[in-house]
Amino acid sequence: MSSAWNHLHGFERLSLCDWPGYSSCVVFLGGCNMRCPTCHNWQLAWHADTLPVLSRAAVEAYIEARRHWLDGVVVTGGKRPWSRASPTCSATCAASACP
Repeated sequence: MSSAWNHLHGFERLSLCDWPGYSSCVVFLGGCNMRCPTCHNWQLAWHADTLPVLSRAAVEAYIEARRHWLDGVVVTGGKRPWSRASPTCSATCAASACP
C-alpha cells in the first residue's frame, strides 16, 4: 500500500479557517475520484501528477518546530485507496503533540 506521504502535493503553513477557532496547518493530499463542479482545488484533485511531491521531512520539521503555536494539523484530499494509508500521515502528525 502506498503511503499518504507519497501524495503530499500541498502544505499551508497557517490556517485560521480550516479548523474554526484554532490555528492549524493544512496538509493536502493529491487526487480525488469525484468531479465536483465547484472544487476549489481542481488542479490538486484532478491533476496531482503534474505537481511536485513535497518533502515529508520538511513538513514534519515545520510542524515539530511550531508545535507550541499550532493547535493542530488538518489533513485533506486524496483518493479513497490513499486514505487507507493516511493513518501513517496522521500518526506522524499526532506524534508532534498537536491535537
